[in-house]
Amino acid sequence: MASFSARQPPGAVLFDLDGTLVCSPLDFAAMKRDVLQLAAERGLETAALEALDVLGIVAAGARLPGGGEAFVRAAEERLARVEVAATDRATVMPGATALLEDLRRAGCPVAIVTRNCRPAAESVLLRFGLAHQALLTRADVERVKPDPAHLRAAAEALERPPEACLMVGDHLMDVRAGRAAGMRTVGLLHPSRPPEFFAAAPPDLVIRSLPELRPWIFPSSS
Repeated sequence: MASFSARQPPGAVLFDLDGTLVCSPLDFAAMKRDVLQLAAERGLETAALEALDVLGIVAAGARLPGGGEAFVRAAEERLARVEVAATDRATVMPGATALLEDLRRAGCPVAIVTRNCRPAAESVLLRFGLAHQALLTRADVERVKPDPAHLRAAAEALERPPEACLMVGDHLMDVRAGRAAGMRTVGLLHPSRPPEFFAAAPPDLVIRSLPELRPWIFPSSS
């Protein structure tokens, strides 16, 4: 894996959205309970679904008897409704708007790679003026993070090889997806999380705020 010691500027930067560029008041536990309830209402066996995250439940439920596309559509409607409603209370992460604008001016393409629905993602990106060249939501790919295919699709959209890209995110799945895709990775460590949060999948660099990323993207600014 490439090291940051050489401070080689990336050819493109991929960002996770929620928790990295914006903060949305989403209750993921409640969203999971809601989709599990939907599965139970449709007669699906939920015991095998409880260990999965919410999008994993939707994908697995689609393959179960009684699931299929009808279950996926109903689940997506519920999730999207919650996600879109949360955009009204979303806030932008410190330094995000300026960092993305500077990347745009420097000619370094940016992709947003998110598991959120497209209407919610587009809403916050427009609201906070977050410059980007590509947006890949869960509706745009067959397999979402932590599957590296999500990130590889973003690199392709930017016309950059994966090894030239930098993936920035606040979750282990962002780092795991980036590493699996052959990208350099940055973990954004929130103050509420322990210092060893990324120990299970160490990124190339850990930062505590987006402005800390500047010297690694713009070496002349260090």
